[in-house]
Amino acid sequence: MLSISEAIVRQYIVKEMIGGFIPASSVDLFAVEGGTAAMSYIFDTMKQNGLLERGDKVATGMPVFTPYIEIPQLDEYGLEGVAINADPSLEWQYPDTELDKLKDPAIKVFFCVNPSNPPSMKMDDRSLDKIATVVRDHRPDLMILTDDVYGTFADEFRSLFAICPQNTILVYSFSK
Repeated sequence: MLSISEAIVRQYIVKEMIGGFIPASSVDLFAVEGGTAAMSYIFDTMKQNGLLERGDKVATGMPVFTPYIEIPQLDEYGLEGVAINADPSLEWQYPDTELDKLKDPAIKVFFCVNPSNPPSMKMDDRSLDKIATVVRDHRPDLMILTDDVYGTFADEFRSLFAICPQNTILVYSFSK
C-alpha cells in the first residue's frame, strides 16, 4: 500500500474493527484484491510456513460464507474440518459446548465470519470472551482467522482481533 493510504486505512481498521483497544502502530496491513483471495493467500502462507500440514484440523464457525467451506477441503491443503455450530435459537450465537471444541490441541485454526454470513449476526460479548478465555487458558497456540467484512454494519462491533490480537488474522474488505 502507499504509505499515506496505509496510515489512513490502519487508523480506520483500528477504530471500526478493534474499537481502539490496541494501538494502531501494532497492526500490520497487507492489501489484496478481495476477501476470498485473502483467505486463499492466508491458507497458502500457513501451509508454506509449516503452520498447517495435511491432516491438520481447522474449525469453521458455521454457518459461513459458502466458498469458505471449500478452502480447507481443497486437495492442496488436505485439512480436516470441524464445525463450530451457531445456534439459531440463541440468535445465531455459539453455545459454550461448541466453543469448547476449540480446546482440542489438534485444531490448529478457528476460521470464522463475524458478523456471520448469511445470518448477519455479530458475535456477542459472551462468545468473544469465551474464545479469549480458551486462547488464554488452554490454547495460546490457536490461530484465529476472522472475516469481519460486515463489521461496520453492526452496532458496537468488536472483532476477535481486539481481544486476541497475537493470535488473530483479520480480513476486511472495503467493497462492502
